[in-house]
Amino acid sequence: MYKSSLIRACTACLALFILGGCSFISDPVSLMKNPEISAENETLRTFITLQIPKGAPLIRARDNDNTSLIRFVDLNNDGKKEVVVFYETPDQAVQLHGSIFENEDGKWVQKVTFDGEGKVLESLRFIDITNDGSIDIVAGFSRGDEELQSGLVVYTYHDGQLEKELEAPYSHFVMDDLNEDGLNDLTVVSLKRNELARMTTYQYEDGGFIELDKLELDKSVNNYYNVVAGNVAKDKKGIILDAASGSSSGYWYSEMIVMIDNKLTPVLNDDQTYKDIQIYSEDVNSDGIYEIGILETPKGWEHFSFDEIPWFNSYYQWDGKEGMTFVRQQYHDYKNRFFLNFFPPEWHNNVTIDTKSNKDEYLRFVMVDTNKTVAEIKFFSQQEWDKNHGGWDLLVRASDKIIAYKSYDVNLELNKNKKVESDVAPIERKGN
Repeated sequence: MYKSSLIRACTACLALFILGGCSFISDPVSLMKNPEISAENETLRTFITLQIPKGAPLIRARDNDNTSLIRFVDLNNDGKKEVVVFYETPDQAVQLHGSIFENEDGKWVQKVTFDGEGKVLESLRFIDITNDGSIDIVAGFSRGDEELQSGLVVYTYHDGQLEKELEAPYSHFVMDDLNEDGLNDLTVVSLKRNELARMTTYQYEDGGFIELDKLELDKSVNNYYNVVAGNVAKDKKGIILDAASGSSSGYWYSEMIVMIDNKLTPVLNDDQTYKDIQIYSEDVNSDGIYEIGILETPKGWEHFSFDEIPWFNSYYQWDGKEGMTFVRQQYHDYKNRFFLNFFPPEWHNNVTIDTKSNKDEYLRFVMVDTNKTVAEIKFFSQQEWDKNHGGWDLLVRASDKIIAYKSYDVNLELNKNKKVESDVAPIERKGN
């Protein structure tokens, strides 16, 4: 803990990544500029434009953080990078296409052009999923209709030829090593509400993909709003599906699937992971293991209405057996304006929010055993802030309020969440 208020202030400022409307962050629209590219790449882009149909725009995958329209990848493991691009021809029967270019003696040559399997390039990954030492193309296509399943295609490229190694309908897919045999595998989740819900894990063997296993899931799920793969316990890989189910009132829970003896195996039940709002599974303590978030009521608020309660998000790790172990607790503002990540694990069940608090006006975080104040959040009008905000540090500027904080003998961290849950319209936001 930092005893000096100056050090605390500096530390908080350095750790301050606030959701929405910060005073020192410009309008996001004004920051949306085309990426700067080198003269060499600009020449390449001009060349590519001449090789594809006139007026056809280059595109990037919808779900990919990589903003590059031109991707450099060594697809055939010859030590030289090929160029992969996708483009649209909206006025043609086939509206989506890809093309691969190779550099031959200093000149780019178009080697392959191929049709996409839909109208929208949803996903694009480059990984050695066939485990032969060469990078493969994994592309997800859709018809642009959320009610229809998307199609996943795995392409390999050798000797100037592009081959489809796998085609499968999908809602989500992950690539990892679930059976931990040292080889990459591909797990596809297919969901069509009330008709189909299935997880299938594929691995490439002897010249083709085989099914390692298939698992039937709950057909009543509306959607999986978040899917992550990686370590779910110490030395154990798995997949977490954060699911939305039920009617308009909503029912949210998380499914955790691991592979045991090449069998996809659920390890937690819905009651253990139930939550009243969307909470995204993530690695909240940066230990390399994913946690599942649960909604918990602060002590003293048990008899208040749901909308009045300033809820805590508590994150748990699977214990590798049949239960879960507490890892960290956070306070998330229900309007996604900020969240507080300052609770040490040992404070679990010993920190609460004063019941005189109002989550839209003032919050006082206190220790249960001593009633000692450890942090405060206060909402100011602009006029109130301008008149007097002595002792309060700016947290975030919201549309009609200025939100400020105080912390007492605690290293208060105020972070921008990777994905933020809400009890109103679900919103997905990615951190920096």
